[in-house]
Amino acid sequence: MSKIKIKTELSKKLQELLSGNIARKLVTEKDVAYVASMVQFLILQRTERGKFINPDAKTTYSPAYKKKRLREMGYTNSRVTLFYTGQMLQALRAKVEYEKGIPIGKIGYFNDSYRTTAPWPRDPSPAQLAAYHNFLGTGKSRIKRQFLGLKKEEQKKVSEILTKKILSNLRNYK
Repeated sequence: MSKIKIKTELSKKLQELLSGNIARKLVTEKDVAYVASMVQFLILQRTERGKFINPDAKTTYSPAYKKKRLREMGYTNSRVTLFYTGQMLQALRAKVEYEKGIPIGKIGYFNDSYRTTAPWPRDPSPAQLAAYHNFLGTGKSRIKRQFLGLKKEEQKKVSEILTKKILSNLRNYK
């Protein structure tokens, strides 16, 4: 291979790097969708175990609410899992959107409008319930149980997986 051809190839690669094209090739939509789905799974798994992002969140229900749960739904356990009806966590979605041509993974409640101020509706939507738990707090004591987002160890796990995907794509980059 001649020096001119090598220089031209290197120049093209450098131009791609500088123009942002490499980001589009190293992180594919498929990779982003996989990682977004994994984040969604981690959130659901942690919440089902009754663990939340804010360490000071109460992990048991009040005696009065525990009685209500038993009476209305037959639940005997007072551990907080946020699966009372299942609607709020079932409505959590992962999706991929493009920003400046680069795929970005998003987790949340899409196509569901909600407001985060009182008065609260009688039958709140899943997005409203999530907002109450994460930002406003629920019940008379306004207890916040933040479940949207990742803890440090979860962030590390996601970062490791995404790094492996990027390195694999880099090895296959042409």
